[in-house]
Amino acid sequence: MIAKILAKGAAADIVGYVMREFHDKEQFTDDTWRVIDSDGILGNDYRRIVDSFDIGASLNKRISKPIGHIAVSFDKADLPRLTDEFMVQLAKEYMERMGIRDTQYLIVRHLETGSPHFHIVYNRVNLHGK
Repeated sequence: MIAKILAKGAAADIVGYVMREFHDKEQFTDDTWRVIDSDGILGNDYRRIVDSFDIGASLNKRISKPIGHIAVSFDKADLPRLTDEFMVQLAKEYMERMGIRDTQYLIVRHLETGSPHFHIVYNRVNLHGK
């Protein structure tokens, strides 16, 4: 397992990337990615997810780039055991160990590449505005 912490930024950009909002809809269809878990998110479409993150981020206006993004990749040999449930379990353990807790998050699995991986999108502003 390799985790890569990616650039922080705005919810619209990061959620748009992981949910393939800005990609070719013929190439990146609903069977090439899926949301496998979330917490603190109202709804399951792009606009509602972005709005949820923006509302959470508004609890602390001092953070200019409130949304974090982490990609977690695996070796192809691990694919048989990488169920959605197992990936969610690994994502939650990773977030806990990294101190990402008490906040909104979205976990999206990408299926279109040869490398099994998922993305964690999380609000750097926790539910208490810190």
